[in-house]
Amino acid sequence: MKLIYTLLFACLVLSSCNKENLQETETPNKKCKIVSANMVFNPGKKADVAYYRGSAVVNYDEKNNIKNIISTQDSAFTSFSVIATPTQLTLKTKYNGDWIYKLDGLGRVIYVEFYNGSIKANLNYNTEGYISTLTKIDTYSNSQTIYTFNYSNENLVKVTGISSLGLHSETLEYTYSNDIAVDLTSNANPLYYLDIIEVIPGFFGKTSKNQLSGVKQTSLQTNSGNGYSLLYSFLYTKDSEGRIISMKLSNTHLDISPGVPNYIRGSWDSIYNFEYKCD
Repeated sequence: MKLIYTLLFACLVLSSCNKENLQETETPNKKCKIVSANMVFNPGKKADVAYYRGSAVVNYDEKNNIKNIISTQDSAFTSFSVIATPTQLTLKTKYNGDWIYKLDGLGRVIYVEFYNGSIKANLNYNTEGYISTLTKIDTYSNSQTIYTFNYSNENLVKVTGISSLGLHSETLEYTYSNDIAVDLTSNANPLYYLDIIEVIPGFFGKTSKNQLSGVKQTSLQTNSGNGYSLLYSFLYTKDSEGRIISMKLSNTHLDISPGVPNYIRGSWDSIYNFEYKCD
């Protein structure tokens, strides 16, 4: 079965939920859920303004579903509460308004809306239950981008996007380990890189079988070939019972110009540590 570590954070955070019950980490003798996490951004740069850290606590209701997240630092984790109905999920955030997820008759997300409607997306599914296309509307630029999804060996391996403005194209390429997928952070979910800020497991149809290990996100101007690539890699640490207790996310930004080597604009790391409560 697919193991789900139970936490619902926004942006660079842990994410897990289920349509009926909160899914939990299973061991032969007990079930565990994440009750707190901390994050350090750029751990090697304590004297730098780019260094920060924060923590968050997750609270559950009587049915063991996530009730709210309380964060000490919104640049690390985002505080919110959850309201669920059969047709919609609403995450009420502290500073960013309500994040809306509308569901179809099968309980799958078919529409999302973030940041007071500035980012919206419609999702379609194929006959196998995977997402086939995603149409993202950006009200800031008054543009629409249609993304097409490609799968191999039960994993999402490539997404291609074309903007309605005709000015750029976007490609996302994904690599995986041999481990069975565990939903951890939004960053560790392929949909995060399509501006689906909080990816709630259990609501986005059939998902990739294996654990995400890397992402290459490339955006190019169609007229000049100039653009950039963002490279992400993930390193997981497990305890003796197989629970992921830490994740290191590394990111490198490359500028692309035709005819010259790619320029490394910058790189940074984030480290997440998780604490569990077991039955």
